[in-house]
Amino acid sequence: MSRSTRMHMNSRASTMQANKEQTGATIRGKDYVDSISHKGTQPTGKRSVFMDLSNKQHPNPKDAKSVPEKKIPLKTEAKKTAPILSKVSKKTSKKAVSLSASPIKATGTSKSKNSKLPVKVAKELKVTNSDYMNLSKLGDALDEVLASKPVGVLDIDTEETCMFRCPEYAQDVIDYLMSNEARLVKGKDFMKADKDVNPHIRAILIDWLIQVQAHLNLTQETLYMSVMMLDEFLVKQPITLAKVQLLGLTCLFIAAKFHERFPPDIAVLTHLTEDTYTFKQVIRMELIVLRILDFDLNFPSQKEFVERYLQAVPNAVQKHGRTLKNLCLYLIDITLHDINMMEYTPSMKAAASVYMALKVRRTP
Repeated sequence: MSRSTRMHMNSRASTMQANKEQTGATIRGKDYVDSISHKGTQPTGKRSVFMDLSNKQHPNPKDAKSVPEKKIPLKTEAKKTAPILSKVSKKTSKKAVSLSASPIKATGTSKSKNSKLPVKVAKELKVTNSDYMNLSKLGDALDEVLASKPVGVLDIDTEETCMFRCPEYAQDVIDYLMSNEARLVKGKDFMKADKDVNPHIRAILIDWLIQVQAHLNLTQETLYMSVMMLDEFLVKQPITLAKVQLLGLTCLFIAAKFHERFPPDIAVLTHLTEDTYTFKQVIRMELIVLRILDFDLNFPSQKEFVERYLQAVPNAVQKHGRTLKNLCLYLIDITLHDINMMEYTPSMKAAASVYMALKVRRTP
């Protein structure tokens, strides 16, 4: 036998031996997996299962056969738990039947086991399908009564054809503005805390704002909003006499940016004050005003209410045209100087101006 043949036979024998050891290892691994499922085995410091990356110590597979297996008496536990489950199911089923059949009839108080405080048990009323139908009909009737108009009152939104007046939700907008105008009502003495500024100085400042509004062709909404911002600022923060005109100028500038398409430049506004204030002073005062007002610029305007109220008198508007509306706005402008008019809301002032204008024009 040659040397190469011997080497080939030796390598073949070694591979067969290795295969036997591997099959034995797999069988031992199977025995080991079966053995670790039982308790009571002695742990060792070796890992016998492939890909076992845990740090737990595993028992020796050789000693697994000697450990007796402990059997859990499943049948006895099942017998004990079965009647308990049946009792619970019977109780719950009885309660469900009683709840579905009739309402709970209980009076007085009942005490729970966990707490000593009594728990009040409310009485439940029987409500049938007919009761639900009656309640729904009552709700519909109530909605009809609330939505209906008094006799002789015209619904101004039914026959409105102008799309810009939004007849579908115009009344909702007016209701929202009326709910938001209550915060603008102030007493006659709201300027007592300010030592430098008094009602006379306020009237002079508002008169100057009206002149600026007419000179720059600004809208009435800009004027009304600037005056309301001015009063709101004076309530929350006192100011010196030297900064009063700067405050009025800044309020007019903010209102113009809110309502106007092309607001005036700061240079134009400061020029109207004979360059008493600079560009930086106006910008700084603007930041102060917005912070004091908490950036809340939602001020209902009197003009919005005037336009709404004039829709209720279409004959007078058709007869007098633009002059009736201008007269209403003129009457509102007169009230801006008077501090006694601070007790009334913008909607009430608008209604009074429309009524006075109709009286002046002798319109019923």
